[in-house]
Amino acid sequence: MRLLSYPALPRLRTFYRSERVVTEEDYSYLLVIDRNFTFHFAKKIKKMSEGSPGQILKKVIAPEWDKNLILIEDNDEPHGIKSKADNKVKQAKIKLNIKWEAQPSNSLDLNPIKTIWRIIKQHLKNKGVIFQAEALKAAIQEEWDKIIIEEIKNAISTMPDRASVKLSLPSLTRSQFSLLLSLIVSAHAINNRHSHGSGLATPKIDTHSHVYPDFYRQAVIAAGWTPGPDGNPAPPDWTLEAHLSFMDHNNVEKSYVSCSSPGTFLDSEDLAAGIFLTQQFNNFTADLKKQHPNRIGFFASLPLPSIPDALDEIDRALALGADGFVFLSNYYGLYHGDPRLKPVYERLNQRGAVLFIHPTNPCPRNAPDVSGTSRLDYVAPLMNVFPAPTLEFIFDTTRTVADLILSGTAAAHANLKWIVPHCGGALPSVLDRFLRISSILGAKAGSDRPSVPYNITTAVALMNRQFWFDLAGLSMQSQIWNMKRLFGSDKFTYGSDVPFTTFSLAVSLTGEMNATLPQLFNEHEIEMIFRGNALKLLSK
Repeated sequence: MRLLSYPALPRLRTFYRSERVVTEEDYSYLLVIDRNFTFHFAKKIKKMSEGSPGQILKKVIAPEWDKNLILIEDNDEPHGIKSKADNKVKQAKIKLNIKWEAQPSNSLDLNPIKTIWRIIKQHLKNKGVIFQAEALKAAIQEEWDKIIIEEIKNAISTMPDRASVKLSLPSLTRSQFSLLLSLIVSAHAINNRHSHGSGLATPKIDTHSHVYPDFYRQAVIAAGWTPGPDGNPAPPDWTLEAHLSFMDHNNVEKSYVSCSSPGTFLDSEDLAAGIFLTQQFNNFTADLKKQHPNRIGFFASLPLPSIPDALDEIDRALALGADGFVFLSNYYGLYHGDPRLKPVYERLNQRGAVLFIHPTNPCPRNAPDVSGTSRLDYVAPLMNVFPAPTLEFIFDTTRTVADLILSGTAAAHANLKWIVPHCGGALPSVLDRFLRISSILGAKAGSDRPSVPYNITTAVALMNRQFWFDLAGLSMQSQIWNMKRLFGSDKFTYGSDVPFTTFSLAVSLTGEMNATLPQLFNEHEIEMIFRGNALKLLSK
C-alpha cells in the first residue's frame, strides 16, 4: 500500500527520485489539488473527476477511504529538486491521460501548507486531540478561528517570492482553507493506518476486549452492582457499532470479546440464574461472531464455581464456536490452583484450550456468602477508597497466576495456554520473590495445595511455554520493561480493554505503545506483538 500525503515533502522527494518504474497500480487512486483549490480525482485510467472541494470530499474521498490514495501538488516537478532524471509524476500523468493546470507561478507550494499545518498542531498540542480524521477535522475547524492573521501571513511569507506575489491572503478564504486542511487530515489519517511502524496503522488482533449488552447491564444492576460494577462510578457505554468503529479507526482486524468482571454468576445462591446468564452471554457473543466471522471472536464464560455445569457449558460453548474461555481470577474464593477445578482443566486440556484470565474482586474462603456490591465490604481492602481496577484487579491477577504455578496446575496441563491481562499485573515485580520464598516455606501444613518447588529459571521456562501477556491498560511506563527481561517478544499480544477503557482512551494508549515498543523491540517484533502472536495462538 503506497500513500503520499500532501504535505510530506521528504516522501515526495524520495518517490520522485525512485528508479522504480511507475505503473498504473501506483496511481490507481490519484488526487490533485490545483491552484484554484479544485480537487481532481482519477480512478485507474478512468476520466478524471472534477468538482468543488465539498463535492469531491463527499462523493469521492469518503467512498474511497480505504483505497490506495495518493495526493500530489499540481506542479509537474517538485520544488527544490533539480534532476535530469525523467519525472515519474509527469510520466504517470501522460500514461493515465490526466490533464491539470501547469502554472507553477500560481500554485501552492508545499512549504507554507506544512508550516500552517505545524501552526495548527501547535494550537492542538495540549488539547489531547486524538489523531483521527473526524476528531481533527472538528478540532481544526474550531482552532482555525483562533489563529491570528499574522501567523498565517508569516506562514505564507515562507513561500517563494514568485508564489507569494501571486497568492494573496484574501483569496484563501477560511472555508477553503478549512476544507484543504480537512483533506490533509484525511491523508494523514489514511497514512497512519497503512504506514509501517505506526501503532494506529499497524494491523492488530485484540485479545482483550469486552461487550456489555443491555441484558447484561440490567442483570448486573439487579444483582446489586451499583452504580457500576466493581466499585466503578458507572457501567461502561457499549454498542456493537461503536466497537466496530473503534476497530476501524484503530486498524484492529479482529477482536476477541468476553465478559468482564463481575462475570455471569452474579448471585452465589442462585445457580439457575448463573447458568441462564452464562448461556445467554455466550449465545450473544457467538451470534456476534456469526455476524462478523472475520472481525469478532469470543472467549466463552463458564458458570463457575459449579463444576458440573461448567463441564456442560464447555462442550456447548465449543459447539457454538468459542475460541477460548474467559476465567475470572477467582470465583467466590475458588482460585485457579484449586484442586476442585481439576475436572474442568482436564476437559479443557483435552481440547488444547486458550484460557483468558480476567481479574475480579479478591475473595477469601471465609468471606460471607453474599453477592453484589455489599460483598466488597468484606473482601476488598480499601474498596471504600479505590474502585477494584485501581489496585485489587492487578493483585488478584497476580494471586491467581501464582496459584497456577505454585500448585503445579499449569505444568500438569501442558496443552493449556493462558493469556494474562494487563502485562502480567504485579507479576514482574513479585515473581522472583514468591518463587524464592515458596521454595523455602512451601505450602501451609494441611493445605490442599501441593508443595511444588520452583526457581525463577524453571518458572519462567514454564511460562514461556504456556503463558502470554496482553498489553491492555497502562503497561508501557514500567511493566513492559520488567517483563521484557523475563519473556520474549513472542509472549505479548495487543489488548484494548474496551469499553471499560473508553474507546478514545484506548486509541491514546495505543499511541503510547507506538512510542514505547520501538525502544524495546524491532519492527518485526512489534508487528508480531500487535498481530502475529495472537494469530499463532488463536489459529485453529
